[in-house]
Amino acid sequence: MSDPQTILARLTALRPPFKQMPLTPLDYTAPQNYIMKCAIFPFSTYDHDQIKLAVVHLCTRLGTLFRNLPFLAGKVVHPAEEGERPRLDYPEDETLHGENLPEGTFAYDIPDEDRFPWTFQELSAAGVPAYTMQKDLFWLLPDGVLSPGGSYPVFTLKATFFPGGLVLGFAFHHGVVDGGATARILELFASDKVSEALYSVRSYKEQFVKYAEMLSKVHANVDPATIPGYDFPKPTAPATSSPKAPSSSPNSPKSAGRADSTGNSDSDTHSSPPALSIAFSHSGRSTTGSPAVAATGHGSPQNPSPPPTMGLDTPAPEPVIGWTQPPSPVPAIAKIFAIGAGTLRTLHFKVIRELQRLYGLEPTLGVSRTDVLCALVWIYVMRARAHNGRVEATDLTRFATAVDVRRRLPADDILGPYPQSYLGNMFLRALADMSVGAMIDWAPDDSAEDQKPSEGIQPTVVEPSKENRKLRKVRPAQLVDAAMAIRAALKKLCERDTLEKHIALATQATTDDDPVAVKDDDQQQPPRDKITWPEVDAAVRRAIARHRTGLDASVGVTLGADVEYTIPGVCGGKPTKPSWMRRAYVAFDGAMTILPRQGGIKGDADWEVWLALRREDMELIQKEKELGGWLCREAL
Repeated sequence: MSDPQTILARLTALRPPFKQMPLTPLDYTAPQNYIMKCAIFPFSTYDHDQIKLAVVHLCTRLGTLFRNLPFLAGKVVHPAEEGERPRLDYPEDETLHGENLPEGTFAYDIPDEDRFPWTFQELSAAGVPAYTMQKDLFWLLPDGVLSPGGSYPVFTLKATFFPGGLVLGFAFHHGVVDGGATARILELFASDKVSEALYSVRSYKEQFVKYAEMLSKVHANVDPATIPGYDFPKPTAPATSSPKAPSSSPNSPKSAGRADSTGNSDSDTHSSPPALSIAFSHSGRSTTGSPAVAATGHGSPQNPSPPPTMGLDTPAPEPVIGWTQPPSPVPAIAKIFAIGAGTLRTLHFKVIRELQRLYGLEPTLGVSRTDVLCALVWIYVMRARAHNGRVEATDLTRFATAVDVRRRLPADDILGPYPQSYLGNMFLRALADMSVGAMIDWAPDDSAEDQKPSEGIQPTVVEPSKENRKLRKVRPAQLVDAAMAIRAALKKLCERDTLEKHIALATQATTDDDPVAVKDDDQQQPPRDKITWPEVDAAVRRAIARHRTGLDASVGVTLGADVEYTIPGVCGGKPTKPSWMRRAYVAFDGAMTILPRQGGIKGDADWEVWLALRREDMELIQKEKELGGWLCREAL
């Protein structure tokens, strides 16, 4: 095998002939950006020869992965015009091997201290803070914003060596694979096991396309507004000449409506969409160069505050299909909150006991630890927003979470359940909702209710704000209500009728044909008007209202932390799980991720929650009397 420099010199651009992998409606409607994960390991030596062995090994593993699944070595061609759909081109498998990797799929780096001032020991002692995960340093990404008509790699790997450590940064194009698929790909990359045959991946995608087309016809006349998880604007009544008719001017306060999560008002979301532009989540990068450690030590491992050049307060455009998502209205920052396994077990037990007391349910019919953790974060986020005067008790708050539906598809359908190993997008979004007042037990401003500690759950209430807003303690019943709302939303999404309608809507919104209803022997209603994907996407974002009243969550607790890698220089070349799993630092207000965890939902490892909020909300939620009181280490 050649040395690393020779390997990099041989990276070649893809050349015809190309094959095309069929994409499904759920691939088309997935965010057209990159899922960025990294695995962090101790690395025994900073010796060049040891690094060379590691790089050669990684290239060999990558070449094997590409030979088994050559579509991962391909490129996604983004649509150049409205009405077009993304396309996946990939090369012949015989052209792929460890010394002939496609251009732009592999790189390695040895940053100097100015670019990354940490050692592995210092980084681990600090808990690998969120702000250290610089996307430009640890991931191999296309330059700039993903543009219409451009082609971008499906999968890339970057190895970054620093004193005592190694970071493997994996980037997956979300238009091809989802979070569940990324975990399987990491397993295939790390092991010598025979992977799924390419024909199996193609076969499953072709089957799903046919299945989705059938559902599109069956549910052609279903009103999208009746499908859970969307907020479509209500039809506007035509203007009349009556002097009592309310003004419908776009500039009037009433017609402007509440700003939704897209930054648009309720009234103008469905105006003509901007010109086609597919944004990319790693845009908005710092233009001031790599962060350097100041002479005072600010930003050093001993004083781990984020350097200002890392772009913590720089919002980046959100990735969507067919139109550009505006930046967050207010800059956000992200931190990682770690809760001990024992603490969550105890909290889950108390919630189950309260559930039994309130509803008489058996523990097996209750909620999971993940549900309880999500509910806990949801409540404290809304408490912070309420305390800062940005939400009212009458507002509706929503918690969105991506759900893997591979095994949820009905077994008696033409498709049946998909295997967990299916490498494609197979997620839908569940949406739980509650009123803010019910969630946070918000006492009215003029309330004189006793604020004594209640039994059950600690920590207690935040201090009243300048407006004398009073928030009572978080009680077990509140956690029960929030966790049950999340569990109910998951169950509703997984009902057969709901699943079918979600898939049908995605299909109808990404095809050129107008919906045609399947003939019914009893009656046949005319199909509804054609709906576009930008309209559907806007309805999802409006429903979540992430920047104001919602949380948009991803639960990745089982996705990658238990994969064992055999890498020269890492633990003597023995099979080793990552010491840490992280995601890239990209902060949007209201975004939340439960990070991969060794043991999945079991074991004694800490539960880590990556959370992005406005700065004032983040400062409040870290307090001892708020979510900070539950943490096993300081949020960083």
